Amino acid sequence: MESDLFQEIVKSYKISISSIPKYSKSKHWQKYFDNDFHKLISEDNLEFFRKNGLSDGLDNRRLENLEYLELEFNSFLNYLKTEEINFGKIQNLFPNINTGDLPIFLTKNNHFIDTKFISTIKYYLLFEKLIFNKNSISTNNIHILDIGGGFGALISVLIRSDFLKTKNVKYFLIDLPETNLLSNYYLGKQFPEKRILNMNTKNLTKETLSINDLNNFDIFILPTNSNISDEIKFDFINNRASMMEMNFEQIKIYFNFIQSRIKLGGYFSNINRYYKDSVGEKIYLHKYPYDDNWTICHSVPLERRSHFLITKRVNYKTSEVQKEMRKIKLISKLHSPPSMIPLQIYNIYRNLKKKLNKSN
Repeated sequence: MESDLFQEIVKSYKISISSIPKYSKSKHWQKYFDNDFHKLISEDNLEFFRKNGLSDGLDNRRLENLEYLELEFNSFLNYLKTEEINFGKIQNLFPNINTGDLPIFLTKNNHFIDTKFISTIKYYLLFEKLIFNKNSISTNNIHILDIGGGFGALISVLIRSDFLKTKNVKYFLIDLPETNLLSNYYLGKQFPEKRILNMNTKNLTKETLSINDLNNFDIFILPTNSNISDEIKFDFINNRASMMEMNFEQIKIYFNFIQSRIKLGGYFSNINRYYKDSVGEKIYLHKYPYDDNWTICHSVPLERRSHFLITKRVNYKTSEVQKEMRKIKLISKLHSPPSMIPLQIYNIYRNLKKKLNKSN
């Protein structure tokens, strides 16, 4: 017999998929979420979504091996040591249920360790230092938005964090219907006590998410074309490895939303590659359309040709981001083809190079 949770999230998925605009799903995600995705939806498949490939593209940890995981965990412990953080004090950030049945994991004191949560928790620890502390966020009512947050890993870490447990926090996720299906399942299993609003609760393509709705729910799983009241503002917005897989027009839409809905003094975390073209056009981080009302809190290169940028919303004009983007543009040249070469020509070169490498 199908569980109530499964029936609920499938209804939400069907409503979302029937109303999503075609432009919402870039060429990159069309490869993973094709027209036959609905055939894969069953309660058994969701139970094992981190094992059976249902989450491939947004979570490929099932393809890793235990040796690599052990190396990453030891590196994480060394990182904690340099930061003078005791693992025992942050182990609660890791899940104690292996939702999705990932086959490659370690267990420490009944907590499940994998590379997705290692990297997510490293980011969270920096967020905690810069943002989630009494000096940066003094209010008890906090609104957090994760755009393109996958199956909900970051949101789950935030829910488990000691600082945010003491606050009245509302968590919002905006993503494609297929991904929302997974995050709805994951967060529903991890936190059965949390009240989740999805498209079956309220069809936000026909109605509007109101400020009054926030009184009745804790987690809001929203499609990309949701109607959200102008009264709802956010203290923290995150985008990790997601905008780089959008068309530039979609990126502009999200930036318009972010810059109009983030609170004064709110923070935006942007973790994306310097360059990517899997959507069929060249997407450069240094071209993201920041306006002049941001100051830089944190800006460092990461591995995998990515950059970690945290900005704070201010009520005055500043050129900090524009200056930083000029620096990022210089770094981008190390990770992207020459700008004058058309993408079609570059793809021919890239495919020939792959064939030559295989033959060798």
